Amino acid sequence: MDFVSQWQPHMSIMGVQEEHLVLFDKKRNESVDISFVESKVYCRLDKSHDCEHINFALATPQLGLIWANYKKKQQQQQLKKEREERKASG
Repeated sequence: MDFVSQWQPHMSIMGVQEEHLVLFDKKRNESVDISFVESKVYCRLDKSHDCEHINFALATPQLGLIWANYKKKQQQQQLKKEREERKASG
């Protein structure tokens, strides 16, 4: 059993999507969607940037993958915006 599982035994990782970490909270019997909003980790269940789900997620390596995908998407959007601005200006 790893540290994260011992520390929060009522939570587990259900899956990793491109921009979301999906947890399961056995105490509440609910899935929990963790993502990044305005470059901050965000729990959609608690509508919070600071809750036990966030603390659990921060202790997982999977969150790093989601952060990398989030940053990549942000950079792509910024490049697209810059290209459109250059195209519009002439």
